[in-house]
Amino acid sequence: MVRTTAAAPPEPAPSGPQLGITPRPPFSWRQTLAALRGFEAVPDRGRVALGAPEAWELALRVGSGAGRRVVRVRLAPSGGASASDLRLTFDHGDALTLEQAADAWTELGSFLALHLDLAPLVAAAADDPAFAPVERALHGFHPPRFRNAFQAACWCVVRQRTPQRFAVATMRRLTELLGEAVVVEGAEPLPLFPAPEALAHGAREPLLQATNNLRKVERLEGVARAFVGVDEAELRRAGYDEVHRWLGSLPGLGPWSAEQVLWRGLGRVERAPWKDTGALAAVSAVYTPGLTLVPGAARELARYYGELQGVWLAYLKAYPRVAGAAGRGRAAARPG
Repeated sequence: MVRTTAAAPPEPAPSGPQLGITPRPPFSWRQTLAALRGFEAVPDRGRVALGAPEAWELALRVGSGAGRRVVRVRLAPSGGASASDLRLTFDHGDALTLEQAADAWTELGSFLALHLDLAPLVAAAADDPAFAPVERALHGFHPPRFRNAFQAACWCVVRQRTPQRFAVATMRRLTELLGEAVVVEGAEPLPLFPAPEALAHGAREPLLQATNNLRKVERLEGVARAFVGVDEAELRRAGYDEVHRWLGSLPGLGPWSAEQVLWRGLGRVERAPWKDTGALAAVSAVYTPGLTLVPGAARELARYYGELQGVWLAYLKAYPRVAGAAGRGRAAARPG
């Protein structure tokens, strides 16, 4: 692993360059933090900042060519007039160019879905009695994604015929062996998942060490070679079916994986990933408790949410995480 070093912060919040960030409202930082804590498939998702439980820190790649760097950043509520505004702080002493600052904003915007327009979802939920409590409980939730489509594709390969716990450990080992990290004095390093170039050629030994599976090694190498030089912004703009076909043609990926990468890696939420194993169960638990909907009926429900079908499903899958708290809140609000 390639490591860069950051000095230990003299106080809970670094005093380096700062940027103000305004996510597209409605936005709930509390919901984002809760989702990030449980997103174990992403080994470089970051962590709660030491001494600042409302802040999240992680490593980012910024710049290109000779100016490319790995930096440590911290994201926290700004304390300004808007409750949704965030403050992005770079390590003390990091001098950033405008290009590098823009890279940081772009990467965080994608990872945390900060640009997602939830207004149509909120409006539609108001006329959907089954979904309305879900939206209220998760109001302002922008579902985090994988750090990029390549990482999502690697997860799909690693997860195949593999228990969740072992797959999570494999992603972590891939990061430790082939990724990068910012070393923070007095704390665990902040890792960064490897770029495609690190897996594409000459990495067979660490890949085998991480996966203990030669077939997965070959598939990861093939996926990495396919992603070298790919502009993921183009994958976000291209036609859904076109991107789905390309992803499904990569080594070890098929229709299920292609849907997952589009949904959880590229933020393509205009369609719900119906091959997802938990999709029907999540929909049925809210709309027909005790009964499992047939796929056609679930698809019909999803169509009501138009270009945000994937967000609707993400809310339904996240609802069990907050349903208990929502129920307690309703009980407390009832007259005695």
